Amino acid sequence: MSRGDCGFARQASDVISVRSIEIPTGPPEARHAAMYEVVTQVVPQFRDAATVDFKSSILSGGATNELFKVTRISTGEAVVFRVYGQGTDQIIERDSEVFWQEQFLRTYGRCRNGLVYEFLAGFQPLQPNELPAEVERIARNLADLHVTATLRSLFAFPYATDATNHTQFVLADWTKTAFSSQTWALLHGRYGGDPDKAARLNYYRENETKIRGFVDTLLNVITMKVSPWSPQVPCHNDLLGLNIMVDKQRSLGDDEAMRFIDFEYMRRNYCYFDAANHFNEYCGMECDWSKYPDAAIQRRFLSAYLRHAKQLSLTSNLTVDASRWTATAPSTAGCVVSDRDVAVACALTNVLSLASNVKWGVWSVIQASTSVIDFDYLSYGKMRLQRAFDTSDTFFSQLDAALQSDE
Repeated sequence: MSRGDCGFARQASDVISVRSIEIPTGPPEARHAAMYEVVTQVVPQFRDAATVDFKSSILSGGATNELFKVTRISTGEAVVFRVYGQGTDQIIERDSEVFWQEQFLRTYGRCRNGLVYEFLAGFQPLQPNELPAEVERIARNLADLHVTATLRSLFAFPYATDATNHTQFVLADWTKTAFSSQTWALLHGRYGGDPDKAARLNYYRENETKIRGFVDTLLNVITMKVSPWSPQVPCHNDLLGLNIMVDKQRSLGDDEAMRFIDFEYMRRNYCYFDAANHFNEYCGMECDWSKYPDAAIQRRFLSAYLRHAKQLSLTSNLTVDASRWTATAPSTAGCVVSDRDVAVACALTNVLSLASNVKWGVWSVIQASTSVIDFDYLSYGKMRLQRAFDTSDTFFSQLDAALQSDE
């Protein structure tokens, strides 16, 4: 993604579909053979390659999908093959993922349970401890993503007319799915015979009423106090360090040396949700909440974000208002960001961090019921939910104070 790159989306997708092929969950040899069959059909420079001319390696043992680097040995050319996690289609809309993936990464093709796209040579993902040094650059690239995605979706049905808000949807729908009888039948079948895992599972059953009540309260606060102040734009919705790729040989000030990846959760949302989710990811998968960004880092991030968003709006005929960004006459307000603008943005972001924690908390329950990835979803989800419970009073109070303050 280049800064200020606000071209419109292609209406005809270039992604080649090979729906007849499914990547199996069995032995590695069978999985790799299926991946090689897909890439020879969808990647132009691989079409004349023999199976023996390929090798593959694991890029990530992520908590949702598996990522592989598939390389043509004779030329050194490589692509990324994402194999979807088992059962993830119930929470991820794959056509939407492909649409957004195409906007920001060269995407070659898809099979029944996977996606093939460009490998960013020379780029590496950021680790949680590297995020504080990248505050302003991440913020500028996030503003660029929001502005670019807004313009690219204007004439792309159904993305221009979809009124579904990601936060509102996942809090209501994913919570319902997490506590459905179908999910719990799967969970009991998996964990009922293991006393330790059954004990972890009991946390969710014992706290179901509390979780549902908290979701209702949070949705009400977001509807009444966040919605009027946070523009709704296409958001990444999963901006952890592993989804931020950086060419570390280039300057820290070079925004072109940073790329966002993995757009499977990208949907319309409150613009500050991306910052909120990102702040939570400072704490890593271990959920070390002592690493949550302090007030100074939050101000630096959101000041850079707001300044860059306003600057881009001046050159893109994009008006930033209280409910959404729309293509109208250019703003004449300049790129001034007041202290109150930043204070309100910080307070909104912290409240939305509660939504982020609940989202990944109930997501963990759903994943635990189906995923074959070796990850302790139940413990992770508990830590995310408990963080939301523990910080809600403070963050609600901060938002009230920020909204009531004079300019």
